[in-house]
Parts: sequence; C-alpha cells; structure tokens
Amino acid sequence: MKSITSAERSYFAGHFDGEGCLSIWGNKSHGFGVHARVQLCYKPTILYYQEFFGGSVYKVKIKSEKHKQAWIWEVCGRTAVARFLIAIEPYGQEKVAQVSLTLNFLTIALDRSPYPKEILDIETQLKFLKKQEFN
Repeated sequence: MKSITSAERSYFAGHFDGEGCLSIWGNKSHGFGVHARVQLCYKPTILYYQEFFGGSVYKVKIKSEKHKQAWIWEVCGRTAVARFLIAIEPYGQEKVAQVSLTLNFLTIALDRSPYPKEILDIETQLKFLKKQEFN
C-alpha cells in the first residue's frame, strides 16, 4: 500500500461521503464484524481505493442488460477499517457522525469480547444515522 498525501485523503473522504457505506453487524454468540465499502461502475476508482487501503475488489453480477458493470471495493476487519477511517476522518463532511461512531465502536471492540451492550448500542445508532435525510 502506498503512502497517502493530504490531497488524496481529502479526495477519498469526499468520494466516500457520497458513495461509501459503513456496516457493523454481529451478535452475542458470534462476535461482530465491520466493513467499509464502495460500489461504482468506474473500476479505476475502485482500484485506487485498493492501492491505498488494501482490501478486496469484487465484480458485481449484472442483473439486466440495462445495467452497467459495477465493482465493489471492500475493506474488512478492525485494523484495516480503522486505518481507512483514520485517514479520511479529518476531511469528511456527510459521514462524520458515522465515521466517528464506527471508530468509537472499534475502540470498544478491540478491548472486549464477547459482544458487549455498548456495541449493540453503537450498531443501532449507526443504522439510525444511515436513515437520516438531509435537506
């Protein structure tokens, strides 16, 4: 993975604000998971994410000939997601609360197992933030 400039961090933060997704999931018996992902039709941008932050690139199955080929970049796991979010956090605009909440979740989750109540609360808050509408 390449080192990253502040201009590149700003680019990724703005792009992720518009096109990205953060998810936390889990339960008391199986623990938790976290990922950041972006889905686009323009593969060079997807590969750009991977170049700087690692992760995986997947080809999306086309459901109809009306749709263009889409690609997903996804980074999973505590350390990888934290590294990505810390890089973009100072430059974000729209997903500031989601990024902050996910970083808080990762701090709690690194030190605790099994699935504590605080993690369930954060998971619920993140789902709520995703449903907010902005005027």
